[in-house]
Amino acid sequence: MKKIAFLSTYSLNEPVLKNRITPFIDIALERGFTVTLVNPSGGEYHQSADKNFRHRALNIPQANRGNFFVRTLREISLARKILKSAPDDVDVTFVTIPSMFLLFLFGRGRFKYSVLDVRDLTWEYLSEGSAVMRSAKRVFRLCAGLKVPKFNLYTVTNKAEEKYLLDRFGVSPERIILCPNGISRRQYEQVLAMPEPVKVAKNESPTMVYVGNVGLAQNLVTLVETAKMLPNFNFVIVGGGSDFERIQKSAKGVPNIDLKGRIDWNEVPSVYQQADILWAQLTPEFAGAVPSKLYEYLATGKPVIYGGMGEAVSVVSGFERVCLVAPEDSNELVAAIESFLNDNNVSRLSRNNQRKIADSFIRENSVHRFYEKLLSNKELD
Repeated sequence: MKKIAFLSTYSLNEPVLKNRITPFIDIALERGFTVTLVNPSGGEYHQSADKNFRHRALNIPQANRGNFFVRTLREISLARKILKSAPDDVDVTFVTIPSMFLLFLFGRGRFKYSVLDVRDLTWEYLSEGSAVMRSAKRVFRLCAGLKVPKFNLYTVTNKAEEKYLLDRFGVSPERIILCPNGISRRQYEQVLAMPEPVKVAKNESPTMVYVGNVGLAQNLVTLVETAKMLPNFNFVIVGGGSDFERIQKSAKGVPNIDLKGRIDWNEVPSVYQQADILWAQLTPEFAGAVPSKLYEYLATGKPVIYGGMGEAVSVVSGFERVCLVAPEDSNELVAAIESFLNDNNVSRLSRNNQRKIADSFIRENSVHRFYEKLLSNKELD
């Protein structure tokens, strides 16, 4: 029986980690692996009672708070503790980042076979607005250059990350597996089961919904400013994150914004059901990333507005009923909302979008391909 360990500096309370890692663990167990998950405590794996699953949940806080220097020190400390707690007697060690320091401190010699799961190239997102940040970015790029090539196999969430590994680090394309964030089969089926929406009556206030992380990368102030310009429109924000308090303060006194905070996934389809339009955004610094919620949005078949650039634009451009706007531009967002509402078919679901998600972006399908590649590797024998 093969043994695999998953390492992360995020807890299972974080939807981005839970959604990403769950299919990898599920299918590892299906294929007869013994699985160990090492990460900060919080949340629970849905098959935690499985006799082949072990969870080393460390009672240590995550490092996603504080200014740059405080966060850096916290991440270094956290990464060290995760790596120290990682089991040595496993066949495969699966390191999932965006934590830079989990990557930078990873010692290849200690582990038999290692996989790097690239969910975000966080060092590339650092601003170059000051000499300190420019220097930090160069140092982190250097560290990444020393560590990334040491892994045996790589998973990436999009083509931009794949190209980055190929061009900057010379990773062999045979060692890279594209595993888009996508949507799990269970989540897809729940979203698909939503009843057909009812056309918005003229005397009703339409609703735009945001579901996802509330962080600096999303800059939801854009949505707050848009809400002020559209007082007869409802705006719902679902999610939490490092920027939640700032957004909460910004939305104070804006009556048509409802900040729900984090909710359980099982409640999310009902939120999608009440939406007339779904919205997401990433600031220009994060052009290489694709918000995972976009796949959920598209699976609903509802109209989507995306404010962003780069790789996410490439992904959503293959779908219908998607409006692209400049990030952080409330005036353009208002125009896009009004354009959708003037369309008599705004309440019609796009079955084409739902089929495309089913064909190409179900998480389990790409994870199966990962394990086929992994288990065919002679280095594991």
